[in-house]
Amino acid sequence: MHDSKFWRIVAVSFVVAVLYVGHGLHSGRNDALPSMANSAHAGGVGVVAQRGSMLYTASQDGRTLYQWNPTDTGKPKYIALSNVELSP
Repeated sequence: MHDSKFWRIVAVSFVVAVLYVGHGLHSGRNDALPSMANSAHAGGVGVVAQRGSMLYTASQDGRTLYQWNPTDTGKPKYIALSNVELSP
């Protein structure tokens, strides 16, 4: 192996990666295994254009989904809301 910047960078990167992974594995937190349940993170607006138009908005934390029906006046009409239970 020749003494070059490339091999020095590779060696330093390898050591940093090993230390990073080792620190992550030995941190004091006990993280649970990932859940197999489906989850959705909402934020923003969604539009469905099937059988008329529907407008969906979400709360800031993504736990509440609001359903609106656009009208000709430009002001959407509120229809319903759905609360979502997020698993820890």
